[in-house]
Amino acid sequence: MNKHKLCQYLVDEFCLKKGKEINWGLEIKAAKKLVSMFPEPLFWQTLSRKVMPPATSLLIFHAKENLYELGKLHEEFVTLQLDLTPPPLQPLSKEKIGEDKEIPPQKPTNIFEFIRS
Repeated sequence: MNKHKLCQYLVDEFCLKKGKEINWGLEIKAAKKLVSMFPEPLFWQTLSRKVMPPATSLLIFHAKENLYELGKLHEEFVTLQLDLTPPPLQPLSKEKIGEDKEIPPQKPTNIFEFIRS
């Protein structure tokens, strides 16, 4: 979901006004600010209307109290999304796979290679 589609989703999901009643310029601008603060589409899709009820405008979500609530919900979302378990270790086999390639010794081509050898 690209940024513009996400902004449209926010306007459709969290605005009480529908259709021609919506001031799209104002609402999309407010949605862009919200998306820039919390860019994960899954966060907005899992945010239910019970947690953040629909409002007449998305500008209500820019109030300090609502931004604080959104920040707390985002922190919970991020901590639930983190997988802190280490990946399983791959057991090493005792048998050798493949063959070693023989590299013949080369004569030094310059003074530095001569000194190193």
